[in-house]
Amino acid sequence: MTRILGLLMMALLGLGGCASMQPQASAPPASAKTGGDAPIVLLIGIDGLRWDAIDRNPAPTLRAWARHGVRAQGLIPVMPSVTFVNFYSIATGLYANHTGVVSNTTYSRKLGRIMERQTHGESVWWGGEPIWVTAEKQGITTAAMFWLGSEAKIAGRRPTYWYPYEHNKPKAERVQQILDWLAMPEAKRPHLLTLYFSDVDTAEHRYGPESPQEAAAIMDVDRNLAALKAGIARLGLEKRVNIIVVSDHGMTKVKPEPMIWLDDYINLDEVMVPKFAS
Repeated sequence: MTRILGLLMMALLGLGGCASMQPQASAPPASAKTGGDAPIVLLIGIDGLRWDAIDRNPAPTLRAWARHGVRAQGLIPVMPSVTFVNFYSIATGLYANHTGVVSNTTYSRKLGRIMERQTHGESVWWGGEPIWVTAEKQGITTAAMFWLGSEAKIAGRRPTYWYPYEHNKPKAERVQQILDWLAMPEAKRPHLLTLYFSDVDTAEHRYGPESPQEAAAIMDVDRNLAALKAGIARLGLEKRVNIIVVSDHGMTKVKPEPMIWLDDYINLDEVMVPKFAS
């Protein structure tokens, strides 16, 4: 995770220097490039996209990016291997025991409650320092078209531009917002942007991995990424925008026989299960 964040910051700052992950003064250092030739990083998260998914399904845009860029051979997720834990670990470079985000429904003994959807904007839940905060401290404007933690002030900062999460917001609108931000005048344009899609994960939960529904979801996301690529080209930014596509976890088929039913060993009525507490 730390290596990924290091590469992100080097892409943002260019060869002049790398941002420290430690707290910095608010004034941007001399190495922070934000002029007309400064690189732009677009971090795209595709929930549930398994390492081999674009090989098994039609995904021409993702395949082309992988072919002409750099592609990892696989993914070892942070444990627990769920969405909130992993996408926030990608943002911070930290494991769950350091971020405090240990579940999709994290429970705090100190607060005596779980992190629910309506409390995502509370700073108390989010430990560590996400990359947009580090970038903002370095004088780099950032924008989040959804990412775990981007709704809260962390270390007193949010992305310059951000939206509260809307699960059903159409993908085309998400893409258009990224393009609108990139079309801003250079002085206001963000140089680190995030974009998130949940469709593949949703299809796999409902219908299973390697299903026709998973394939349809990947194709739909890929079509929107093609529109994004075309929009970046129209803006004349294709040589400046560095696109990084990540996922939080994959899914695989399992047989029911090896499953262990905790109900056979403990009374679940006597334990706190945050996932079902709300």
